[in-house]
Amino acid sequence: MLRPIMSISISQILILCAGGAFTFLAFMLGRKWALKFRFIDRPGGRKQHQGAVPPIGGLVIIPMFMVLYLLLQTNALQDWALLAGIVILLLMGVMDDRINMRAGLKFAIQIFVAGLVVLAGESSIDTLGNILGTGDIYLGWAAVPFTIACLVMMMNALNMMDGLDGLAGGVTFVILISFICVVTYAGASAIGLLCLLVPLIVFLYFNMRHPWREKAAVFLGDSGSLTLGLILGWFCIQMTHTIPHAFPPVSAIWLLAVPVIDALMLFFLRIRHKRHPFSADRNHLHHRFLDRGFSVGVTSLLVMLSVGLCAMIGLSFIVGVPEYILFAGWCVGVMIYMIVGLRSSARRIFDV
Repeated sequence: MLRPIMSISISQILILCAGGAFTFLAFMLGRKWALKFRFIDRPGGRKQHQGAVPPIGGLVIIPMFMVLYLLLQTNALQDWALLAGIVILLLMGVMDDRINMRAGLKFAIQIFVAGLVVLAGESSIDTLGNILGTGDIYLGWAAVPFTIACLVMMMNALNMMDGLDGLAGGVTFVILISFICVVTYAGASAIGLLCLLVPLIVFLYFNMRHPWREKAAVFLGDSGSLTLGLILGWFCIQMTHTIPHAFPPVSAIWLLAVPVIDALMLFFLRIRHKRHPFSADRNHLHHRFLDRGFSVGVTSLLVMLSVGLCAMIGLSFIVGVPEYILFAGWCVGVMIYMIVGLRSSARRIFDV
């Protein structure tokens, strides 16, 4: 849970710095180990990266997050359902990276994990807020299935974003910064968020293209992207329900707008063309940028900027923008994206 505090102590800063250093060392050693034992992601088909790259990002980021969270977050063991769900997703991701599990089985495991977090962890979205301008809308009995569906959607949305160097990690970075702005504004603790942000920044050094790295040295892997999606969804629930009146639920859908809307669009297009919702194609948002001639590095930055812009709109409640205006704007944005996507997809192929 998010606990109200106004500052971070020196000891907490030192532990976070130590966590960053250990994360860096883990990536250096883990990459050598993965290459030695052939735990790699090879190019081919829809995978257009250069050379064999170890998909160990999640296997380093997430365990370090759990260690830091247990060390720094007050009453961290109360969130045992989240931690258990993380372990399950990590194991599933490792198996999928090795043997390519069937989509149906992965989906069933995701539903189970989401149900565990919601039911055992007592974390559900009970209200949608005042999105229609007529007062708060309470979900009642529908809160549990609605929250499970939202968590599963977030897992897959971020997993679908993991298609370019630095993309999924960069999107997560922007969303975490937005979350930190929210809890700072509310006078609550950002320590739980920092426990994830620190190892994520180290990962981006190895994964994102920059002047010191021409291509990714490690990938996030399903174990990382699915788990990060779960954690981001869980943080959203915590912020909307443990910081009274400081973070309206409609702001959460703006902060998560880009990966969620892109995933919804992909599901719609695939079903419309009688394809499996989890089948691969080149209709992702980042593919649209690439097909217009943008480089991999620029495409990742453009998507991150899009996430940042949506986050700024979502945070406009701070200056008094009503919830129903934010919701109406979100709905308009979804419709525009769907219309543009449908028009462009008519000229696109669905091959991987």
